[in-house]
Amino acid sequence: MNYLSTRDLYKLLSFEFDMTQTKMREDCEVRMFLWHKDEDIKDMLPKIDKGLAQLFGHDYRSPENIRKYERHRDIARDIDPNIIAQYRINNGYSISKLASLADIPYETVRKIESSISEISSWRQYQNLAAIIGNDLLKADSKYKERKDKNRKPKKKSITFKNIATRGSKLSWEMGHKVVY
Repeated sequence: MNYLSTRDLYKLLSFEFDMTQTKMREDCEVRMFLWHKDEDIKDMLPKIDKGLAQLFGHDYRSPENIRKYERHRDIARDIDPNIIAQYRINNGYSISKLASLADIPYETVRKIESSISEISSWRQYQNLAAIIGNDLLKADSKYKERKDKNRKPKKKSITFKNIATRGSKLSWEMGHKVVY
């Protein structure tokens, strides 16, 4: 995993949880000039970390979650704004009607359709995708689910595990193993 600066982490959390950095900072009870520091501030870093853990869960900074947040951000950046505009026009919706349905500000939808700005939170992406019934991704997106005809179906197999202890009768436990 690449190094993630403190500033980038805050931007990522802001995108993932649809919360402004100002709100995060206020919830952590930290003054503005300390919030964006990348170097370790011995007395403030634990307070910020504790505050963010309370907001987002104690594993908010785990490598798995960081990868998930980055993937969500990258998916939202790879949308085709024409899909949104076409859906809106085909259904006779105004920008304000679509914005209202998706619980997104009018200006945001207008700017996304015009390719002026990107989707600013994972919640906005999910809302638009759910309303439109489409993943909103460009046709050549690496995040698009591929339906490959040559792909072999998943094979299922059963495995057995000896769960007997020393001196007891032989016993087995059935388990499942999926083989690709």
